[in-house]
Amino acid sequence: MVRTFNTATDVIRTASESSTSANLAELLRRAAEDSPNAAAIDDGSLVTDYRTLAARAGGIAGELQRLGLARGQRVAILIHRNVEAVSAFFGVLAAGGIAVNVTRRCGTARSTTSFVILAPAS
Repeated sequence: MVRTFNTATDVIRTASESSTSANLAELLRRAAEDSPNAAAIDDGSLVTDYRTLAARAGGIAGELQRLGLARGQRVAILIHRNVEAVSAFFGVLAAGGIAVNVTRRCGTARSTTSFVILAPAS
């Protein structure tokens, strides 16, 4: 479970002040550029810096785009509350999707994160 997500630092504040039109994925990218080694997430056993979080999110975004994710399309993220969940959330945003988090509570390995690209409502 994520214990601390570092949103109160000067890293995010400075990035957000530089543009009023930045979305969360853009703020993460800027934080990774400005303070790559600053702690972004502490899950109690592992501290993840902004560079690592942005790289994971970027990899997820690229894979979702390769799979055909359209801008504004919803993506269900079947997750446990951990660093992977935060990476997945930012990855969906970076790919232009809308993240829909669904917490997994039964039957699957804790390290598994699944994505389901949802078809638009007819």
